[in-house]
Amino acid sequence: MIIIIMNLYTPLKKIHTSLNIGNDKSCYKYNWNDTLCCINCNSKNDVKHNYIYKDNYNMKFNEALKHIINGSFQLNKILSNKQNKKVLVHCRAGINRCATICGAYAILYLNWSADKAINYIRNRNKYERNLLAITNPVFEKILYYLSNQQDKSSYHIQYINNNKNIKFIHYNQEEEDNNYQTQIKDIINK
Repeated sequence: MIIIIMNLYTPLKKIHTSLNIGNDKSCYKYNWNDTLCCINCNSKNDVKHNYIYKDNYNMKFNEALKHIINGSFQLNKILSNKQNKKVLVHCRAGINRCATICGAYAILYLNWSADKAINYIRNRNKYERNLLAITNPVFEKILYYLSNQQDKSSYHIQYINNNKNIKFIHYNQEEEDNNYQTQIKDIINK
């Protein structure tokens, strides 16, 4: 009898040396310095950030976009903490929500192309866990959309209303306009 043991998580070292994606079991089974949980999670880890949203193939583009950008923002805060040597982003299966947040992080914060982010995450997950990743077509479309935004470096994300809503702010406007005109509609409608 041959028993095949499948990895529960996938290291994404080229995106960040501390970053891993995985399923819900990886969150319970291993000790992590910090976790970003995309599902209801009762992790044994002391530090965790719950950012819950559903992986729905019928999810509207704008709704999913908001979740993915918010998740990548949370991930950036977690990875900015130099003490976090082992970080896990996880969802139920470890193939869509968590992988897309990591892809968005690579696109928005590391200036990767969508092709580079998607191919890297898919190849790593296939190698480590023998599973495809980013199979939700809405999520994949969002990564290409984020990648195709011109001059991403001139924008930053501002969170308002207790971090529930986002605005894309152009750096040049920041000094001129104290009200920070919302640009998310302009970006979405391009």
